[in-house]
Amino acid sequence: MDGRAASYLPSFILPCPYCGRRMSVKTAEPTRFAAEFEDVTHACGQCGTELVRTIQREPGATKAA
Repeated sequence: MDGRAASYLPSFILPCPYCGRRMSVKTAEPTRFAAEFEDVTHACGQCGTELVRTIQREPGATKAA
């Protein structure tokens, strides 16, 4: 898997749809079909639920090596 490391400092508060606790960013990977989008996986530390959001990358953002 070619993703970035998990974040312990989420950029916003996203509640878990199952238990309501705060989710944190687990990975961020480019989408398969469009370079300007990425799939961000959020995970709940309490119940283990994962949620994948597809977002548009910010213009001028650099990609980590």
